[in-house]
Amino acid sequence: MTDVETEVVIAGAGPTGLTLAYELALAGVETLVLEKLPRRVEQVKGGAIQPRTAELLEMRGLLKPLLRRAMPRDPVGGHFAMLPVPLDCTPWQTRHPYPITIPQWEIEEVLEERAAARGARIRRGAAVDGVENGDGVTVSADGLRVRARHLVACDGGRSTVRKLLGLPFPGRPGTYLAVLADVRLSATSSLVPRRVGHISGLTRQVNGYWAMLVPVGGDRYRLTFGREDETEATRDTPVTREEIAAALRAVYGEETVLGEVDNASRFTDATRQVEHYLY
Repeated sequence: MTDVETEVVIAGAGPTGLTLAYELALAGVETLVLEKLPRRVEQVKGGAIQPRTAELLEMRGLLKPLLRRAMPRDPVGGHFAMLPVPLDCTPWQTRHPYPITIPQWEIEEVLEERAAARGARIRRGAAVDGVENGDGVTVSADGLRVRARHLVACDGGRSTVRKLLGLPFPGRPGTYLAVLADVRLSATSSLVPRRVGHISGLTRQVNGYWAMLVPVGGDRYRLTFGREDETEATRDTPVTREEIAAALRAVYGEETVLGEVDNASRFTDATRQVEHYLY
């Protein structure tokens, strides 16, 4: 067991954990980020930065490097609850009234580079497997024992830290099940969008499916879809290449051919929240 000391240990190197690491590093706080994945996954997930987020990133000098990586996008507003009316942010008198399209892994890469440059340490392949409260906190992770004044859990909706602490996670279960997949297309029909615009122009509902296909550069797309008659799958059911190809054919025509599946998972609209954030 290797012992490490720091002021703050953060579980999770996603956008939240890395943003916090950068912010703490700016304040001169010694920070260590523990991430269970050995390498960053090139998964789109969150694919855009909203106007207020863009303003905050600009205040911290983080927006310019992200803009250099952003994808071309029609100058239209975002959405609220997927309503087919653009969300007009121009009355805010912001310099960034439209969403900025950029895959999540690009955001994470910039945040990690800037946090590390300020002195934050990011350790990958270190999955948190134990938490002990006492004089500060002791966190164990794959043969590493970290002693810190504070632990911040930024490890997502299925948080390991939350489970280790036995914290309640009340809310409501999901009412539908859908698939999110990063795919490459080897052929496309005229129904496949060529440019990012408002969500209403990217969404289709046909043949018992609803789907949204978003171009993310080259032959890569982010595909989100669900079936009206879905009854067999659960959130943990593996997503198959065959069901992705079937959804593409049903919604975007036989001419749309699946090339590769970079990654795929299922999600629901479950809504939960821990009761207290400070322990």
